[in-house]
Amino acid sequence: MLLRILLIALLGVCSRLGLACDLNHPSPVSGLLPGIAEAPPRQILLINNAALAQPQAEGVLQLHRADNQALLAELNAWPTASSRISPVLAQPVFLDSNYDGIADAVYVVDIAGLVWYVPLTAAGFATPQLLADLSSMQGEFRQPLQVVQTMSVSGAGRSLHRALLLIISHPGGGDSLIMLKHRLQNTSVLQPAELYQRTDLSIDELNNGISQALWQQMQSGPGWYIRLSGQITVLPKVYGGVVYITAADTVAADCTVPADAELSLYALHLHHGGAVYTWRRQSLRPLQGQQVLIQATENGLELVIQSEQEQHTLLSELVQVAEDCGSCIKPLDAAEFPKLKRLATYSVEQEAH
Repeated sequence: MLLRILLIALLGVCSRLGLACDLNHPSPVSGLLPGIAEAPPRQILLINNAALAQPQAEGVLQLHRADNQALLAELNAWPTASSRISPVLAQPVFLDSNYDGIADAVYVVDIAGLVWYVPLTAAGFATPQLLADLSSMQGEFRQPLQVVQTMSVSGAGRSLHRALLLIISHPGGGDSLIMLKHRLQNTSVLQPAELYQRTDLSIDELNNGISQALWQQMQSGPGWYIRLSGQITVLPKVYGGVVYITAADTVAADCTVPADAELSLYALHLHHGGAVYTWRRQSLRPLQGQQVLIQATENGLELVIQSEQEQHTLLSELVQVAEDCGSCIKPLDAAEFPKLKRLATYSVEQEAH
């Protein structure tokens, strides 16, 4: 029997707020909060404005017990001049930094683009830290935020950071994908001008890969962004340091893609947004009810697009990024999959879940 690991599902979730292609899950984010004193950890639900059906209200987060929905904590006063932020419609994400199953913090972005890191204690929310102000990027942050723990290699050695993947929807149509690094030792608030623009690559990079000079700069830099060809139809997935994502020029409210739409598959290097394969974007033929899967066979791994009626192989030899250089890659070993299915960087990384 084939081992099939869902990489990207093009069947989205209908918007609870009347939006086109809302990728937020209809259920609240769940996790474990440390117990008080000697009590065991508690199963909790993380609630935002969307879950409260208050899309126009000031930004708020709540923690509820999962068993009886009792309110445990609320965060509605933020360290801003007004103590308020815009509505939180993008689904936040818990951080489990040591993989013990207990949430240590929350990452959250409001619709305007303020990105926050909120530590958690047994009592609930600690003081939020503003990581980035992306409000000048002229768009709305409505889609789920994602985080991958990762390791960077630079002249100063190895450094652990979290890679945040954010989606911004532009008023003129189309989306951008943003990769934002969070290093705990950084205290300054990131501005969009500090991000590397990776929508248009130089001819030299297209032909020869990223230069060593630019690679070194981006290793120590705060992140990058890319303007996509249309609207993102699925949440990005990271496998072996490669970000796979699809976008289409026409997307239905349930996130399906019409047969006459222009659908593209992107494979982006997590650390610099450039190409990993000989291409960075390729066109796909939309299939009704389609899914894009990583599929493990006796001969290795392959990337396929399939529906109930048909299946097509997109890639038969999958790779992961290697630390030797900015364009270095190596095969994604089927023997280690799905261990490496969310591996963010290099094979030396430990505890990649």
